Amino acid sequence: MKSHHAYQLAAMKAALINHVLTGKISVTGAARSVKKSRVTIYDWMTRYKTAGLDGLLPKKTGLRGSKAWNRSAPETEAVVLEMLEQHHDWNIYDIAARLPQEHRVHPCTVYRIWKRHRQGAAATRLPRPAPQRYVKERVGEEIQMDTSFPWGRAAKRVCFDCLDDRSRFAVARLYEHCDQDSSIAFLQHVIAHAPFIIRAIRTDCGREWSTRFSVACALAGIQHIRNEPYHPEHNGKIEKFHDGLKYRCFYVYLHPSDCMEQQNSDLQQWLVWYNYHKIHLGMGMDRKTPAEVVFQSLLSESSCVRLMLQPNIFRHWMFNVAWRSHIDGAARQ
Repeated sequence: MKSHHAYQLAAMKAALINHVLTGKISVTGAARSVKKSRVTIYDWMTRYKTAGLDGLLPKKTGLRGSKAWNRSAPETEAVVLEMLEQHHDWNIYDIAARLPQEHRVHPCTVYRIWKRHRQGAAATRLPRPAPQRYVKERVGEEIQMDTSFPWGRAAKRVCFDCLDDRSRFAVARLYEHCDQDSSIAFLQHVIAHAPFIIRAIRTDCGREWSTRFSVACALAGIQHIRNEPYHPEHNGKIEKFHDGLKYRCFYVYLHPSDCMEQQNSDLQQWLVWYNYHKIHLGMGMDRKTPAEVVFQSLLSESSCVRLMLQPNIFRHWMFNVAWRSHIDGAARQ
């Protein structure tokens, strides 16, 4: 489909040719006015006399027929295709150098012959295995730990956060540097504030989770599990937690210019809502809050025995709260 500009240009050419045909201007003057040669003006005149205004419209670019005028002979194409079939490890330069003298062509021609005759396989999507959803059976059996930069790396604020696989109980804290010193400090913070015994920690292959962090986990009696490189799906729960943490906490209640103490204080207040008031619909949660799942685990006999292994003030406080709620519920019944 011709554009409006093409029709305007054709009308201008037709007006110029009419002036030449009526003698108002010479062929040389017309050529100088549009900065074209006399041959071009005579070509316009021939096309205008033959087809009128349509003859001055631009023609379609590309080949005029189905085959190029300089296409290789069928015999040459057959020789090239035979050599390509017999020698799969040869490139176009090897093929062109070994062709017989009567069929010698340029390497680019060898590529065009191969591209013209190749049988293109239908595009098929590689099968992707269905994700295997799972949840651990016990609280603290495995927690997923990761880092995020809510305002970018230039803000010098990195959020270390972890999430229990079973209860979705979250612990997070902001630090200034993303290194092993911060990761070890966060590990001590998690051990002191988590209301359950931590058996294993799953992280990615970042430099903040290197040898010193693994040694710190071993000294605390915790198994350090590192994911396979470039496979973040193993930490899917903590990756999903990052979305809510950024868009519901950092971008709403925190400001990047605030001091570190103020940011951590606001972060802890948001985590209280997340752990104690937010109802989860994830696998194995049954529309409960993370604290309710932890409470049920603490009320079991095995959890009461585990309380004596790594005691802290928050774990005893949560157990007392859970026991009082259990007694009140039994009394109401």
